[in-house]
Amino acid sequence: MSETTRNPVTPSNLLTAKLEALRRRQFSVAAGGGMARLVLALLALLAAGMYLDWKIELSKEGRTLLLLLDLAIALHILNKYLYQPHANRPDDDEAALYIEHARPEFQSRLIAATQLTRPGAIPPGASPALVSELVKRAEQQADPVDFADEVPTDKVRNLVGSAIVFALIWGIVFNKGGQDARDLLSRAFLSDIPVPRDTHIASVTHKKVIPRGDAILITATIDADNSEVKPDEGTLILDYGRGDDHRIKVYRAKDVWDDIRKKHLDDYDKKDEDGKLSKEELSLIKDQDRIAIISAGFAEVLEDGNLELPEEDLKHEFRFYVSAARARRDFEFDVRLNDGREDGEVKVVARPMVQFLDCAQTLPKYLNPERKSEKREKDNLRLLEGSDLKVIISTSKEVEVGLGKDGEE
Repeated sequence: MSETTRNPVTPSNLLTAKLEALRRRQFSVAAGGGMARLVLALLALLAAGMYLDWKIELSKEGRTLLLLLDLAIALHILNKYLYQPHANRPDDDEAALYIEHARPEFQSRLIAATQLTRPGAIPPGASPALVSELVKRAEQQADPVDFADEVPTDKVRNLVGSAIVFALIWGIVFNKGGQDARDLLSRAFLSDIPVPRDTHIASVTHKKVIPRGDAILITATIDADNSEVKPDEGTLILDYGRGDDHRIKVYRAKDVWDDIRKKHLDDYDKKDEDGKLSKEELSLIKDQDRIAIISAGFAEVLEDGNLELPEEDLKHEFRFYVSAARARRDFEFDVRLNDGREDGEVKVVARPMVQFLDCAQTLPKYLNPERKSEKREKDNLRLLEGSDLKVIISTSKEVEVGLGKDGEE
């Protein structure tokens, strides 16, 4: 057997324990900094996502992408500051060199004492006694030194302190946000709870499909019971795609109606006993007044003559009139009342065209006992009394109901 095998030098328990303590401190510092970074990043990302959701009301797909981004950043931090430091913990040589660099007074005794006490480390002919003496000297120098203290902690202390302060501020603000903040947090984790608003829109009514050349009225109603703020004006944004949009600003329907009555209906306000304008009075309304009334969203007044509209309902209504010129192609819209938002879309279709028209007459029974039909020219439809006339119309698209000149379907 060789001299090395017969006379091994026992590794120093003191040095081994101190190097292990150094490794624990290095990992705890890395992990502490990583957790502080994780808290700062997640709270900041959650706050930013909640604010963005409140500002523009993100779709569920958008919130999902934000949540995936948050998770990706969290995993990156955990990998970099927890998993990697744990998986790649320094061995005894690296730890000893770390201390040698921090404490030059060891003069390579620590790294030598670490390496030469391993089995087979002392070459043949070398003296184990000298190695033992080296280890003792290294122990004497290392005994009063706390290796763990050589790991700087100023940065991690600042990070942890910042994370604690930021978390406290975040918690205070979140608590002051009450139910609204809790709802936004739930939405950040993909809940279907509506975005909390000071102004809640109860409904938006409009036609989903209109023929090209028609105007459209979009009516938004505020949920008065659940809205803290009831605005006096609102905005409708029409989006035609490709960055082409148009804004329409209106005031409360009650205020608009009061103005319309004063400017355009006072001269005709000679209501009959039912509290309505008669047909004769309606027929006297001038064209410019009619246009103003229709553009304000009160076309029904010109149909039924009723001037006593429900004021309580009008206080919470906003009527957006989109002219035929603005509704010539499909568009999406966004109703904004204070911070309340609702969107929708309108499809504009071409009117059906008459492709051909055929007429068939069935003569009276006394002239046509078998009641057979015969074709008639469209420009000669004089009929005998008791005759039936069948009109066959082919259109460019399906039509469910048609209206004749006489007003019958």
